[in-house]
Parts: sequence; C-alpha cells; structure tokens
Amino acid sequence: MKLTITLLVVLTTVVSSLWIYQGFENPWYLLSEEQHLYIYSTQAQVIAAIYGLTVTGYIFLRNNQDKQKESDSTKIDAINLTQNNERVLLFALTFFSLSTILLAVFTLVSFDDKVNMVRIVSKNLCTAFFIITIFLFCYFILYVLRLDKIEKASEEIKKSIDEYEKNKTSATQSSSDMNGNESKLNDSDTIEEKNEYQNHDDTTDSLALFLYKFNQLESFINRLLNKLYSNQAQFINIDLIPTQYYSSSIKGERYRSISIALNELVKFGLIDSRLNNDLREIIKYRNALVHGQDLIPSKIMLQKIDRIAKEVESLLGSED
Repeated sequence: MKLTITLLVVLTTVVSSLWIYQGFENPWYLLSEEQHLYIYSTQAQVIAAIYGLTVTGYIFLRNNQDKQKESDSTKIDAINLTQNNERVLLFALTFFSLSTILLAVFTLVSFDDKVNMVRIVSKNLCTAFFIITIFLFCYFILYVLRLDKIEKASEEIKKSIDEYEKNKTSATQSSSDMNGNESKLNDSDTIEEKNEYQNHDDTTDSLALFLYKFNQLESFINRLLNKLYSNQAQFINIDLIPTQYYSSSIKGERYRSISIALNELVKFGLIDSRLNNDLREIIKYRNALVHGQDLIPSKIMLQKIDRIAKEVESLLGSED
C-alpha cells in the first residue's frame, strides 16, 4: 500500500506539471465562456456523485467484512489488514475528490481574473486532478471487489512475520557468537532440532507438522486453563454460590479456542507478556498460513512453535 500511495503522489505531480506546462506553451483547446462554465461545473457534480455512490457501496461491503470476522475468527487479522489498506485508499480518494471539487469552484470564480497565470494554472490543475480522480475511483472499486483479498493479506502477514523472526534470529545468533563458548552448551539440542526439521522440507509434511504442533499447543493451553479452574473450584463450595456469580468453566472441563483461553490465562497472570506475544504471533501466523496462497511454513516458525509448545507444557507440569 505504501508503494501505491508513492506511485499516486508521483503520478499526480508529473501529470499536473505536464498539464500546466502544456497549458502555458501550447494549449490544445481554447474554451468559450459557456464551455468553461459548463465543463468545470459538470466536473464538480460528477465527482461528488461518484464519490457518494462509492462510499455508500463500500459501507455495505464493510458490514459484510465485519460479519465475516464474527463468523470466522481466523480471518480477523487478514480482514483488518485489508480494511486498513482500503481505509488508506478511501482517504486518498476523499482528498482527491474534495480537491477536484474545490479546484473546479476556484476555476469558475477566477474565470475573469486579470492574472493570466492564475486562470491557466487553475483550469489545467483541475483537469489533471479530475482525470487522476476518475482513475483512482476505478482502482479503488476494483481493489475492494477483488476475490483474493484475504489470500493476499494473509500472505503479506505471513511474510512479515517470517521476516521479523529471521531478523530476530540473526541478531540472536550474532550476540551468541560474541559470547564464545557459552553458545556450545546447547549444541546437542541445536543439532537435534536441525535434523528434525531437515526431514520436513516437503510442503505437505511441513504444513502437517506445523498444524500438529499448533493443535498440541492449543491442547496445552486448554489443559492449563482447565487446571486453573479446577484448582479454584477446590476452594469454593459451588453449590452455595448463585450460578450467575461464577464461570461455567468451573463446573467442568471445556475446550475453547486458543485465543479465548489465552486471554483468560493472561488475565489470571499465568502467561507473562513475552510468552503472550510469542503465542499471539504463532496464532496470527497459523491463521495467515491456512488462508494464504503459500502453505509452506518457514523452518524458523516450525522451530519456534515447537519451543513455545514445550514451554507451555512445562508450565502445565509446574502447576501439578
């Protein structure tokens, strides 16, 4: 999206400069007073009408996206990223629409201006903005109606997480190399991990392994939360407490989604902020992986989910 906005700014600057230069050096058309008034008043009306219809249609599309987030929580990150990109485009569209309308009004007002430069600049700049705004409307409509928005957004999320983990791993390895012999303490574990994940280069095996580790991690999180409620129940006589004052989770073990269970564990202080961030990153990566186009998880994330699963499992054992 940053590239799109950059190209839009460059295109606006180039087209406006060339149009104004052409107006000074060799204008293509010399408009009469009636043509001048009719064309620029029509431009303002056309832009205002298209903008109103576009925003109205986008409101219905946005409501549909919100319903998708409610029905499928795994799409929340991808839809949020898509909505952020659409919001940026909508801001750009609003800016260009208002600018075109204001330039059209100024052109009408300055028609009889004695300064020739003001009249030429206003007319040609308004025309340039009008053309760019029309093309921007087309781009925005085609963008919001794309069928592969979720896949593209998921792929972008996956790549950003992979890149972040690679940079973090490189920084960690550099610092560990500076410590000399301290990095040799866990050589056997490192070799074992490398041998384990070298055997899963195939797409199907890598995806299956990652999803297996994720399901295992989700099971550990639920068992940890159920054990917490079970320990609480030992100190509470449930029969003496009205139903509305305690969670139904205390009555028996339940299976919740990993996000809901994680929120409750963080609330009770069983998960620290560092582990919470790692778990949420893994959840975000998994959602992007299953909804994206590239189904191959990176080796770094395979190693990370295995390490985090063992860490959560150790917390489960410490609660015994």
